[in-house]
Amino acid sequence: MWLLGFLTSVVIAQSFDFNKAYADYVFSLDLYQKAHAEYVLSRGQYLASKTVAAQQKAIDSTKSMLGSRDTATSNYLTAVRMRIRENTGITENDKNNLYAMIDPDIAWYADHKAKLGSAGSLDDLVKDSNEAKDYYQKTTQPNVYKVLVYNAIGKLTIFRTIDKNAITDLNAKILEIKANGDKKTDTVDRAILDAQNGLERASEKESTALSGINSTKNTSRDPSSGYNTAQDLLAQSLGYIKEANNILIEVVRNIKTAD
Repeated sequence: MWLLGFLTSVVIAQSFDFNKAYADYVFSLDLYQKAHAEYVLSRGQYLASKTVAAQQKAIDSTKSMLGSRDTATSNYLTAVRMRIRENTGITENDKNNLYAMIDPDIAWYADHKAKLGSAGSLDDLVKDSNEAKDYYQKTTQPNVYKVLVYNAIGKLTIFRTIDKNAITDLNAKILEIKANGDKKTDTVDRAILDAQNGLERASEKESTALSGINSTKNTSRDPSSGYNTAQDLLAQSLGYIKEANNILIEVVRNIKTAD
């Protein structure tokens, strides 16, 4: 029997991926929204009646709401973590550094949820709520912005690698054409150089975005500013990559067409 349980746990662990993590987040977010609606209702009833029973109900609903908020936040971070793990464009070293940012946050919200049960008054719960809000704004949000930028760069790295490999293959084919004297290659030579230059510009944009987001301190009053700047730079990078890809498609057509 114990072996069956062990095998079941292994299967569950192996099947857990970003899609499952994201589904967990969506489910927990729905629970939070329902808990929040109940909290708003019970709070209003308590403010209207000021009875002991209404107060206890308000305390209970507030605990439930704050706990479900912690769970939803933790599940979101877990989904982000899984996205990073599955991104083949991010180096293992960078992944480990990103895990070192995310994992303490996941643990923090679990600890915060656990201590909610000891709150004996609405004032205590207000303090707990403010503590979570403060931690999110100063630590979690900046960390998430950094992770999202790394994730986007990882995807762009995959695209650039595909184009670079294509350029390597095309250069080998062009050398073969030149050796055989099959056709003139001046046009495709210039086109490939343009594609290479475009990919280099894309890489530069990504480096600038990474440097900017890494220099954003968690004490920044507006961490979204650095994130938005990075997003603009990465959009430019994607534009260069798309342009390079289109150039390479035209090169392939040119090579296949006889003079």
